[in-house]
Amino acid sequence: MAVSRSGNASRLRAPLKLALLFSAGGQAEIFVLWGLILFHEGNVFNTFMWTIVYCGFGMGVALGAVVALGILESLEGWKAIILTTAM
Repeated sequence: MAVSRSGNASRLRAPLKLALLFSAGGQAEIFVLWGLILFHEGNVFNTFMWTIVYCGFGMGVALGAVVALGILESLEGWKAIILTTAM
């Protein structure tokens, strides 16, 4: 019984990790372009916290949870791929 629970937990963790990685990576690019290069006035720490921490991780966790709980359990194959890509 414990094997299936840990397998299911790791299956649900994978979309969360990927969503966090891509979201934080995308927000890092936005931070460098908009926060450091184009509009460098103001506090860099506040800009970093807002862009990377609040937006990046918040969006990553939200999208990862939707994928893990909504799509992973109900859809398989191409339907799951198309719906995840549409989001």
